[in-house]
Amino acid sequence: MGFDIDRAQKRATAVGGVIRLPVAALRRLPVAVRRRVFRSAAVAAGADPRALAQPHLDALVRLVAAASGRTSLPGAEALCTGRVISFRRRPA
Repeated sequence: MGFDIDRAQKRATAVGGVIRLPVAALRRLPVAVRRRVFRSAAVAAGADPRALAQPHLDALVRLVAAASGRTSLPGAEALCTGRVISFRRRPA
């Protein structure tokens, strides 16, 4: 499918806890699978899994569709810069 979320999560520690996923590969996935990938990446980056809800995942779907922008998640944030969407822990 273009990338492996487990590999991306392992790589995240090597790049300061930031998870980066390729937008082009995400766009090829069905939306339901995309949401699962987003949830996994967000939680791995520090989002609160109990507070991460469907509206947050829908915002990430829209973010990748627009290929640009930023959205806040419970305990984390996502930034899309065209070719890559990055997830990182939000400073307390």
